[in-house]
Amino acid sequence: TIGVVRLGMPQSVTYRARTTEAINHNSSGSVELYKDASTTGSGFEVTAYLSWMSASGDTIANGTDVLVMGLPQDKRWYIVGAACPA
Repeated sequence: TIGVVRLGMPQSVTYRARTTEAINHNSSGSVELYKDASTTGSGFEVTAYLSWMSASGDTIANGTDVLVMGLPQDKRWYIVGAACPA
């Protein structure tokens, strides 16, 4: 769930996060948001969707660093970037 206080035009919010499970194209999974610019987890998890920015067969592995964006108009978090697999 995304909480939004609107003081003008709606804004998107982007966070660094790490997947806590594998996430496939056109599905969703849990990610833990980082609490600051480090890679320290906050203990706060959200459900993030891998859909419109991915292609069939794309998978993001468990433990991958990602960027997630909350879109108020959809009331969802989306994965908008992911670290390249090693």
